[in-house]
Amino acid sequence: MIKIPNLENNSFNRLFLFIFTLVVLVVSMLTPPFQSPDEMAHFKRAYTLSQGQFFLDKRGDGLVDKSLIDFEKNYNTFPFHYDQKNSFSLEAKSRAIHWSYEQINISLVNTAVYFPIAYIPQAIGIKIGTLFDLSIFETYKIAKFSSIVLCLLFIYLANKTFPITPLGYFFLSLPMAIFQISSTSTDGILFSLSMLCGALLYKGIYKGSDFNIKDLFILCGVFFILSTNKMNILPIFILLVLACNMSKIRCGYRFSFITLMLIFSWILFSYIHFSGDFNQGGVTVSDKIKFYLENPTQFLIIFYNTFTSIESIEGYIKQFIGVLGWLDTPLNYNKYIFITIIGMLIFFSGLKKISSFKIFCINLFAFFSVVFITFLLLLLTWTPLTENIIHGIQGRYFIPLVIIFSYFISRDNNFNYTLVLVMLFTSSLFSISAISYRYILGL
Repeated sequence: MIKIPNLENNSFNRLFLFIFTLVVLVVSMLTPPFQSPDEMAHFKRAYTLSQGQFFLDKRGDGLVDKSLIDFEKNYNTFPFHYDQKNSFSLEAKSRAIHWSYEQINISLVNTAVYFPIAYIPQAIGIKIGTLFDLSIFETYKIAKFSSIVLCLLFIYLANKTFPITPLGYFFLSLPMAIFQISSTSTDGILFSLSMLCGALLYKGIYKGSDFNIKDLFILCGVFFILSTNKMNILPIFILLVLACNMSKIRCGYRFSFITLMLIFSWILFSYIHFSGDFNQGGVTVSDKIKFYLENPTQFLIIFYNTFTSIESIEGYIKQFIGVLGWLDTPLNYNKYIFITIIGMLIFFSGLKKISSFKIFCINLFAFFSVVFITFLLLLLTWTPLTENIIHGIQGRYFIPLVIIFSYFISRDNNFNYTLVLVMLFTSSLFSISAISYRYILGL
């Protein structure tokens, strides 16, 4: 009989990371450049960082190499055009494009509000490519590899900090998580940092005596990066304060509130410096806030309509599990059902007993606060006043949240780990087959 590994046995962790790494690399190789949502914009922002432009100008503009625009044209027709496939001839054409070292000014306003430190691994890869005069295609591959390596390092550090739970492994195994980690988007970095954040928070709250000043500094740094790139994560600050309280670190509160002030400083700076106010059809965020304050009933109605829309909820779940490419490559419906069943089995078989009702309530409040703020931000930025449902919500926005909370709702269970392996293998097959059919073999 095969012995099922558990948290006490590092062999499982090594096995998972080995298989996971292989799958991410395969998906990375099969996917043409810039096919992750907004990946081209993220890559351009990483390029500006590699050239020393830490902040964009007041309009959210940055200087990028002229040849990068030419390279982009080879792949910007792929999204939602299923007849567009990758090919050896297209790859050869792309490999022939080298850096011109002639820079042009372009708008990168959709990335301007993100604190640029999340782009460092991609920027390092791009810097290597430009220093050695590699083609843009080769540079892109190096940047992608750099990002993947750092993602894996953060996951490894998270597991070393506190063992990843079966539910945490499940969320990492989602086709959406695999796909984003395999791209040059910042999502992969943020997903893996969320795992490290969850491990440190759990250690601080439940293993306070082992939580030291170094752990606190790392946690605050991770929380800063997450919150300045995903502002909806801000309510997790409650758990940071709780970790300080449980660990009884003397300077804990002071340092955590300094971190919070730095986060708000960046948010205020980016709001004032880059755009002043998001404008949608002549209606600014300020206009929307004023409208909903004067019409609270409309505010409640649009939230009610959003949360009771079966079509919307189904879309969120599918995107959370995995709608790959530019959200144009869904899985087979039965595959969504299968993954959902696996997830429910892992969740219910590994539910953690409530050790403290107070801590449970704080966690619950933080969780739903993140969900609420996610919808609120999209209401104020992407939803016209004429709409009766919130627009712009994507399932992947919730992956960092559930990764963090996987530590608080799951426990060690051999049965769970068997299911994790089943999930990883099946999710790998689903992801590779979906990408292959979408970009290589045809639908």
